[in-house]
Amino acid sequence: MKLLPILIGSSGIFASNGTTEAPVGSFEVEKPCDGESFGAAVDVKLANETEVEEIQLNYIGLAASVNGKTCGKKLSTQVLRKLAKENAPKIVFKCKKTLKGDVVKVFAKGKKKRCADFSKVSVISRQNVKWFDKGAHQFNAFGWMPVSGTVSNWRIEMEFNHPVSDVKCWKGKPKKLSDDGRTWELQPMPYNKILNSKFNFDFLAKSTSDGVKATTWWCHDGIENDSGSSKPEPTKPIPVKTVSTSKIPSKNNGNTTPAPKTNPAHERDTISSNSSFDKLSYNKASKDHCKRAAGNLKTQSTTTISFEPASKEEKEKTKYDLNNVLHKSILFYEAQRSGELPANNRVKWRGDSGLNDGCDIGYDLTGGWYDAGDYVKFGLPMAWSTTTLTWGMIEYGDAYKAAGEYENALDQVKWALDYFVKCHIGKDQFVAQIGHAKRDHEYWGRAEEMRMSRPTYIISPKNPGSDVVGESAAALAAGSLLFRETNPKLADKYLSHARELYALAKNYKKSYNDAIPLITEFYKSWSYEDEIAWASAWIYRATGDQKWKNIAEQDYSNFGIQYSGVESTWDSKKPGTMAVMLQATKNSKYASHLASYVDSAMRARKTPKGMVYVQKWAPLRHATNIAFMALQAAMAEPKLPKASQYFQFAQKQLNYALGSSGRSYVVGFGQNNPKEPHHRGSSCPPIPQTCDWAQSGRGPAPWVLFGALVGGPNEHDKYTDSRKDYIANEVATDYNAAFQGLVAGVKCKLIGDACKVRNYSRPSINLPLPPGKSSSAGSSSPPLPTKATSAKDTSTQEFKNGNFEQSDNGWICNGCNGKRVTQAHQVHSGKGAWEITGRQGAWAGPAQDFKFGKDLLPGNEYISEIYIRPQGNDQKADKFIMTANIEFNNGKPVWLPIASTNARTKQWTRLSGKITFDYKVQDVKKIRIYVEGPPKTRTFSIDSASLKSAHAAPERTTARPVHTTRKPTKTTTARPVHTTKKPTRTTTKPKLTTARNWNNPFNSSKNPFVGIERKGDITVYAEKPNGGNCGYPKFSDETTKFFVALPKPMWQDGLNCGRCVEIDCTAGNVGTNCDKGKRTVAMVVDSCPECHEGDLDLSNAAWDKVSGNAGHSRFKANWRFIECPNKFMMKETFEFYFKEGSSKWWLAVMPLNHKNKMKTIELKKSNGSWQKLAFGEIDSFYWKGTPQVDNFDLRFTLVTGESITHKVTKVTANTYIDTKKQF
Repeated sequence: MKLLPILIGSSGIFASNGTTEAPVGSFEVEKPCDGESFGAAVDVKLANETEVEEIQLNYIGLAASVNGKTCGKKLSTQVLRKLAKENAPKIVFKCKKTLKGDVVKVFAKGKKKRCADFSKVSVISRQNVKWFDKGAHQFNAFGWMPVSGTVSNWRIEMEFNHPVSDVKCWKGKPKKLSDDGRTWELQPMPYNKILNSKFNFDFLAKSTSDGVKATTWWCHDGIENDSGSSKPEPTKPIPVKTVSTSKIPSKNNGNTTPAPKTNPAHERDTISSNSSFDKLSYNKASKDHCKRAAGNLKTQSTTTISFEPASKEEKEKTKYDLNNVLHKSILFYEAQRSGELPANNRVKWRGDSGLNDGCDIGYDLTGGWYDAGDYVKFGLPMAWSTTTLTWGMIEYGDAYKAAGEYENALDQVKWALDYFVKCHIGKDQFVAQIGHAKRDHEYWGRAEEMRMSRPTYIISPKNPGSDVVGESAAALAAGSLLFRETNPKLADKYLSHARELYALAKNYKKSYNDAIPLITEFYKSWSYEDEIAWASAWIYRATGDQKWKNIAEQDYSNFGIQYSGVESTWDSKKPGTMAVMLQATKNSKYASHLASYVDSAMRARKTPKGMVYVQKWAPLRHATNIAFMALQAAMAEPKLPKASQYFQFAQKQLNYALGSSGRSYVVGFGQNNPKEPHHRGSSCPPIPQTCDWAQSGRGPAPWVLFGALVGGPNEHDKYTDSRKDYIANEVATDYNAAFQGLVAGVKCKLIGDACKVRNYSRPSINLPLPPGKSSSAGSSSPPLPTKATSAKDTSTQEFKNGNFEQSDNGWICNGCNGKRVTQAHQVHSGKGAWEITGRQGAWAGPAQDFKFGKDLLPGNEYISEIYIRPQGNDQKADKFIMTANIEFNNGKPVWLPIASTNARTKQWTRLSGKITFDYKVQDVKKIRIYVEGPPKTRTFSIDSASLKSAHAAPERTTARPVHTTRKPTKTTTARPVHTTKKPTRTTTKPKLTTARNWNNPFNSSKNPFVGIERKGDITVYAEKPNGGNCGYPKFSDETTKFFVALPKPMWQDGLNCGRCVEIDCTAGNVGTNCDKGKRTVAMVVDSCPECHEGDLDLSNAAWDKVSGNAGHSRFKANWRFIECPNKFMMKETFEFYFKEGSSKWWLAVMPLNHKNKMKTIELKKSNGSWQKLAFGEIDSFYWKGTPQVDNFDLRFTLVTGESITHKVTKVTANTYIDTKKQF
């Protein structure tokens, strides 16, 4: 909420167009005023779509009165609301003493009126239950609000007739607005910031008075109609007897044209048509299950626990009874089952649920697992959990058998695999999710009693999702290997589905983020390439087929699998792919890559008691995932040099989870184990008692959720067993997957000969290649995509005149008018840009044509990048899309999406993506790349366009050396590897030694901070730092040249602004190794939405220095956070900046000239306590506060623990304050 200046005039008070508190409206009193009134009637619903929430007067001798009642210097929200309901509201201003010649300033505190009028909002709120407890009256109340369309950033304000000391709510964050406790506000939770259906809210309140009543208001930031893109596709039952023909939007007139017809798999491949893999049947349309109730729960009892305890000798080796752990972890997956439960169900407090899943599209989609403590069936984490569980059984099946749990484990993975088969409802049609994430999370109750709608979300060529489809293919391929010996027919079935799903993922490469509404708030995918490589690796391992080996090795090389960050999760499959390729091929190259990953992971930050700490959300999940990968390296054949160290590391992480830290983090197992997992079903009391949001609070769960691994402790090993703490106490199917495999693997290793690791046994199956996008030659469809062989393309710029330096030659305005502009504010870089006007439709925009086989080569991956700047006075963000149109000599054209992004007016935004053209040269007439997307009325400009080869098409691969003492000879490999030559420049880098205190990873100023080493791609994006997301108003000379943008996973909402990174280039394009590059330091000033975790986007100068003046491309680098050198400081002392519009009533502070990461900014209150300023509520690197006094102290604290306190005597907007100190 901001302070808006208002004008005083003969017509009353009106809001100005400004958005700060600066007094646009002021006046001089024309005659002495002594108790006289002035001013006119004031409409509290002000002009310019602005709503006033508070009026403040700055002059001590000025007062306001309403209806004859003096209100002092402040008109509150409550008074204004009452006035809003009157027909002729009046505010009169009075003088208490002479004001002759003095300037009077009047401010209005409000917001733009995209907010519904308080007087017109229909809100029903009523008290439900009340009781007297511990000297206070407590009551439970609930209300509901109708929602039309989609609303965002809502809030609920409640005014009580008596003071209320405490409010608890499970759908909103309570905040006390008045000191007396009469006014409270509910703010949205992260999962319900956006509403599009009736919103129910419950809250508990406490007061010393009886008879408490509340008046409730609701406000939000706007209404937008739902778009059709959020609906699942298709919405009608899909015919499966014949292959459906999806529709692709026409790019010239907005109409739709049928996509190319597709042939059955046996017509696509050269394999004989009598192969069993050609007889693939899909889930058939059915609504029989829709006639029954959605759930069934008649009786409940405790879970059946029955396992064979481990021997005394085994427990002495393992320290814990791992049979017990395996047994209970499997029970956790039983507790997560959706659908009609089998007769042998052992979790007796569960019943049938989700029995109508799929009815909205006419398919039986019952089955699968609920994700966590909620009831959505999220496809991506479920599929990864299934793949990983299956992998553990393939490797360590004898451990399961020794524990007597093999059949139980088989039942669980088959439950999920059969669900994925159901989800494959037709060729190129796969169900990726069931359940609306937001609506589901608004419900706290039993799965068997949920009645909310559960929409189905489908992946198709029109709505691609390579990540979720590729992961599902991997799960089914792994399942085929697991069931090969005991059920060959079922194994063939799984493998057939895996093959077609791999084709869907590979042929229509794109993340599922755009296909499923709200998925980015829950399981956003940061890449899809690793899932494709992961799937082909598993299909090769499941078949042993040479042609699939070729595909798997191509995917591995093309997608840079060997370059991995430390995480191994449902979203990061690179480490897993390394291990599976090693297990399938025994190639030392993959052994080297896996060993390098585990070595790096073992060096990652750890808690004082030894848990690997990756991030705050479910840290124990990350630790056990990494440990499972270390276990694969420890058990690999041939044996790796550090195998014993890898196993010790893996066992230590497992033991931490089981109790070595002083408590167990597995529900129902070990010492002091969790009693309050964040899980709806287990928190519900026995039927027929009601289960609702009251059960989301504290208290042991009535039903023990045996075997569930909770999120775990923080970086200091601190843990609170509270259901309300979903960061520490969340449970999920992906948390237990690698953990369960780790348990089995450690048991397998320690029981010796009784457990044989089967990681290299595989069948020899001739599985046909995946089908392509289209039919055979001779039809009217486009030619079949193929991996055509071609020369390697090492070009760094294919766009002609990409910077518009002298003309717009080479560019076409497709359905629009284009002209070159040259004014400084119109240009992104260089001397010119291209302005696009007169667009005939959303499809219209700038384009450039390319000759296939000459400009662009088949089999090569290209990175296309264009900067766009929408024009206009609104603040709306429009979606821009970069598309490639392939026109064939025979057949209909094909449109391939390259990238998309949202861009706001008057800001340059990068549109960047990758594309590979897998067609034969003789089939393609031309390729056109163009920008489209926003409404046709939107004018925009483009600049800094580049189209460059990412790397050469793979020809052969060579092993990356594990140890070498000399620089290897240059080869023609696609990605030259880092050798030992580069690290010789170590004299300038502070060296980490064993003397460093790892409990506090930040060194003192005498020993400057150096962060952990990270790996990723480096690219280049800008010449100047202006306009970055950090929003800095000025820069040092060094920062002006050397700056960097961080990827979103490491952006932390901007908290890393102002930090410095040290970068070493490790691998360039073919024939280069960054030999001429130098270690480079740059400051973080921006974010890179398209970058993956570990990547950096560099300034031109930083790129030139670190790469050795190589042409702009995509190289590999190692980098780390460091303490900023002095040359990046604008002055020797620390200073801060007050944002324009700041005052004692509202201020925004930006810290400047700090050498390490800023942790907190605090304001000292009048009672002597310190209050943290809010970060992240304002764009850019600002902290927000409301001191309400002229004099106060600000305390700035770095993550190193160092702090500076500065006394503020007056807040002056748009000023820099020098503290005369430095950390």
